[in-house]
Parts: sequence; C-alpha cells; structure tokens
Amino acid sequence: MNKYFYGVALLALAGLCASCGGSGTHVLYVLSPGASEVTGYTISGASLSEVATPVTTGLDPVSLAVHPSGNFLYAADSAANEISVLSIGGSGEYSLVSTNASNLSEPIAVAADPSGAYLYAANGGGNTLAAFSVDTSSGSLAPITGSPFSTPFRPKCMIESPVLTVLYAGSQGFVWEIPMAPTGPEEYLSFSGAGNPSALAIDPANRFLYVADSSANVVYAYTIASDGSVALVSGAPFAAGGSTPVAMAIDPSGSFLYVVDKGSNWVSGFAIDQTTGALTAVSGSPFSVGTAPVSAAFDGNTGNLYISNQGSNNVSSFSMSSTSGVLSSLGAAAAVSSGPAAIVIVDK
Repeated sequence: MNKYFYGVALLALAGLCASCGGSGTHVLYVLSPGASEVTGYTISGASLSEVATPVTTGLDPVSLAVHPSGNFLYAADSAANEISVLSIGGSGEYSLVSTNASNLSEPIAVAADPSGAYLYAANGGGNTLAAFSVDTSSGSLAPITGSPFSTPFRPKCMIESPVLTVLYAGSQGFVWEIPMAPTGPEEYLSFSGAGNPSALAIDPANRFLYVADSSANVVYAYTIASDGSVALVSGAPFAAGGSTPVAMAIDPSGSFLYVVDKGSNWVSGFAIDQTTGALTAVSGSPFSVGTAPVSAAFDGNTGNLYISNQGSNNVSSFSMSSTSGVLSSLGAAAAVSSGPAAIVIVDK
C-alpha cells in the first residue's frame, strides 16, 4: 500500500465536515497529491465552482484535517516532511499562512482534537506520533514538549474521537487506543483488528468505531465505552460490499455508513444498528461512482454525500434518504483538479 493510499483513506474517515449544519457557504476542499495543491469549491448540488486559485502545499500532500472552528485547514505533506497550514476566510477563500516541519517524518495522517487546542500527526517514516499546540488566532503550530512520541506500532491510519481526547490508530493486525493529554500520550492500548487497515470512522455520538480492511474487503465494528476503550461488535467483521475499501463516511445523524470501494468503482451503504453498531446493507447498494473513488464527505447542511474519484478526476454527488439510506445521484460528476484524493467540507 503506498503513502497516497494511506492519506486518501485517513481523511475520508468519518466524512469530515467542520462547523456542520449552518446555512452559510459550504466549501468542498480537494487535496491533489500529484499537483501538491489544495483547491476549494463552493457547492450547489452537483455543481462545484472554484473559490480561488489553488494553493500550493509541500510535496506530496496525503491527508487533510480541519480545525474545529472551520478557520484552518492542515495538509500533511509526506515527501516534504511538513504540515501546511491554510487559513479559511468567511466566504471560504483560503491561503497558505505557514508550514511546520518539526518532528515530522513522512507524515501520513493529521487529526485535530475536539477542543481545537492540539493537532496530531502520524509519522509513516517511523513509529512515532507528533503532537502540536495550535494558536487559535493564526492556526500556527508549535511542537509540545517530548514530541515526537515513540509508539509501539507503525501507524497506517488515524482518527480523533469527536468528543474525547482519544486517538485511534490502525496498524498491521491491531487497532490502538491512545488517550492524549497536554503532555502527550498517556498510554497505548491495543485491540485485535484489521490485518490491513485502510480507513477509520466514528459516528458523531462517539458510540461506534469502524475500521476498513482493504485486503480482506471487510469492515470491523467496535463499540466505544465512556473511557474510549473499544469492544468488537457481535457479527463483525462485515463484508465491505466491494473490493479495496479505502475510505468511509457516516451521515451527520449517525444512521448510515458508506464505504468507498476503490477496486469496484462504487460506494456501499449500510444501516447502523443504533443499539449494537452492527451493519446491514442499504437497499439498492452498492451505488456506482467514478473511476477509482478514494474519499467521501457529507455536507452537514444538505445531507448530501460527495465522493472524489481519483481515476476520473471528478466528484460524484448524491442525496441520501434519511429513512432508508438510499443514495440518488444529483447529476453528472463535477470535474475537479487532477488526481483528487482527500476531501473535506467546511460550512462558512
């Protein structure tokens, strides 16, 4: 699995959307690793309109994270061993404000904690986790004392709990729970899991964790306890619905999970049992998208789902039935920058 694959999966995670649910401007940001740039598009159904000239990042950006305020965007530039910091304006306009290369070695994932005070980066160049404090006025980063921290695993993908200061990381054969404190990781707890984890997703209420296994074409499901510990759901793992699942997104209500199957050129939908976390295929699933889909994100205002197609250089868009989870195409896929990878949606 190459580093692009990692980064693509990471920020599809839970279909990230910052400041979701408002009625303002909604902007979809697209990461293009080959071009080393980020491009923003305002959303109107299936139509995407470029906000401004693309911003050049460091070489080979592979993952995106949005600050909880919706004011900053972070790109992990794997080949440049740095994180690019972008400022997001009130209309979705964006600009590069700084870069940070402290304690980074081929960063493959970035995640912001719920308070917005910290940002974490998984280093693919070694078994380490970099941690930064965030200046909430400028978005700039400063490494916390002791960073980077040695880990007992080589991270493949990572996600932050939406309500707890707990990170989850996927590594070969395991899922790791990492409670974080201002001084760094408090402990590392491992649970058996996917042999080749490629993406993680957590429902908005922090009840369930899902881990995609791109080799076995399955999704592992875990319940999350109040302390962040996890337990495998009965019946897991569940069939992913297609081949090579690389990304996942959960709708804003936490009712449905969508798995992006890169090898099958479709997205598979599943209803989430609200008590157990078990998965049941949505009627009519899977749903066709473009070529080599790699990331997914929900618009929290409309509930529409967007899928980036790396092979066909476009973004597919769907409305979602809130009762059945069935997806309906909003129109022809919209052309975007070449080789789109991770996408996020920010409500301004």
